[in-house]
Amino acid sequence: MLSDVRLRQAINYAIDRESIVNQVYDGFAEVAVSLTPPTVSTEIDANVTGFTYDPDRALELFADAGWTDSDGDGILDKDGEPLSLTLVSGFPPAEEAKPLPEVIQGQLKAIGVDAQMVEFDDVDSYYDYVF
Repeated sequence: MLSDVRLRQAINYAIDRESIVNQVYDGFAEVAVSLTPPTVSTEIDANVTGFTYDPDRALELFADAGWTDSDGDGILDKDGEPLSLTLVSGFPPAEEAKPLPEVIQGQLKAIGVDAQMVEFDDVDSYYDYVF
C-alpha cells in the first residue's frame, strides 16, 4: 500500500508538525524538514522543502490514489478495505516517546487514517515482532 507515493505524501501533509512542536515539546523544538535535525546541518534544511500541514491536499492525494470514505465511518477505504497503518513507537522506549505517537495517531485519524499503535521498549522486542 505505501508503495504508492501519493499515500506517503498524503500522510506527510496530514501531520501538523507546528502543532507537535507546541503540544508535545511546549515550543522548545523546531519543525524538522528531514531526518537530520536543523541544528546538525543547516545545509540540508536549505535544500529540502519538506511538507507543510495541508489536510485538503492530503485528502486530494488519498482520493487520487482511490481512497475515500465511501461508507461514512470516518475512515478512508478502497475496494472495501479500510486505510489502516501500524504506527511503531519506541526508540527511545515507547514510554519516553509519549505523547508524540498519540498526537500523530490522532492527526492521522482526523484525516481518515486508522493508525494502530504498537509499542516496543527495546530493539530486541521490536526485532522479535518484525521477524
